[in-house]
Amino acid sequence: MAGLAGLQRVVQAELVSHAPGHEASSLGAPTRPALRAPWSLLVFVTLAGLAFVVLVPPGLPYDEPSHWANVLYYVDFTRLPELGAAGVTYEAQQGPLAYAINALVAAPLRLIDDSVAFYGVRAVSLLEHLLLTWLIWRLVDRLVGQRRGSGAAMLAALAVGLNPVLLTIGTSVQNDTLGLVLAVAALDVGLRRTVSPARAVASGVLVGLAMLTKIVFWPVALVLGLWMIWRGSLVRAIAYATPAAVLITWWVARNYLLYGDATGQAGVRAAGYQFPALSSVDPAGLIGNVVTYLWLPTEYVRNTVNAPAIIVGLVGLLTLAGCIGGVLLATRRSDVSFPELVALATIASVALTTWLVVVLTSQAVSFRFGYAALPFWFAAVGSLAFLDRLKWAVAALTVSLLAINAWFLMRVVALPSLSFEITF
Repeated sequence: MAGLAGLQRVVQAELVSHAPGHEASSLGAPTRPALRAPWSLLVFVTLAGLAFVVLVPPGLPYDEPSHWANVLYYVDFTRLPELGAAGVTYEAQQGPLAYAINALVAAPLRLIDDSVAFYGVRAVSLLEHLLLTWLIWRLVDRLVGQRRGSGAAMLAALAVGLNPVLLTIGTSVQNDTLGLVLAVAALDVGLRRTVSPARAVASGVLVGLAMLTKIVFWPVALVLGLWMIWRGSLVRAIAYATPAAVLITWWVARNYLLYGDATGQAGVRAAGYQFPALSSVDPAGLIGNVVTYLWLPTEYVRNTVNAPAIIVGLVGLLTLAGCIGGVLLATRRSDVSFPELVALATIASVALTTWLVVVLTSQAVSFRFGYAALPFWFAAVGSLAFLDRLKWAVAALTVSLLAINAWFLMRVVALPSLSFEITF
């Protein structure tokens, strides 16, 4: 309880320091303070993340063994893996950026021991999670208007930083977190009322890198391109699209040449990996998958732990709170940057629709496939600040997330010593 009280105190300090009128201009008129990172929150997220790095058994996160195999392949052979080759697994279909970065970290650490390299890569993932928390803070602070921006940004950053699923993902070997970081950074740079040429180019580079990490972030690239035309000009759109196209086209062309499709899915099937589409539509199951990948890491750890009723209830309340925030976000048009809100909502709609189509027609992928929707979702959670009960919202969100995290870590630590495909 002392830790929780400390977290509430530092969150309150951040809210006070960011409240409208807390700082004054040189003319004495109240003004909104300059945007700062929520440093005190990031300290707590770091401590929580380190617990996840150390306590979650290697390979327990569902796809971590395949991602780790990719990293080792990059280290051992210094070239891109090809599906069907010896020692190459299904995640070789993914773009190379995350694995190249992780290989640069793992290579020198492997001289000490493979386990040191593994946990070093997990630590890099934690750094990416911290960066994602800060970027969501920035994006929501700018999206929500002057009166509520700082409170909404803090709630959104809390929901990301202490999020049990994102912490579990963001402290494992994977490519989701880096893709999210680059996609949100592209939105932060490019989703502006006035888009300069430099911003257009920088946003194009970032979104190209996001797709080169994980192609599922293409809805961000599409909507930002339309934004560049609307808020900038055709020249700005070309300045944006050129670096993005340069960064992703070679990867798509390589997949066509090797496997016959843009994403490499044909190569996955040819290598003997089968992930069939759902045989029937199960609305409750689909909704459950979405909610689980918003808050609860049970599916991500191979369903080796089952949530008790009280944890399921907390997840339901968190989801309901986010939906209420979404209604507030949509109805308080005078308090939000509405064009940017529409852009984020469009990205979320395209991502969600694409995930549903893939699940029902191609393969039963998890909702992580639709994670381009997360910036809108966490902006919705942040919009609970409109209820004028900010301290209560911060306390309730903090207690709920810490309770889920504590339950989850205690359960995974208590798991029997099973092999999860990664051994040292």
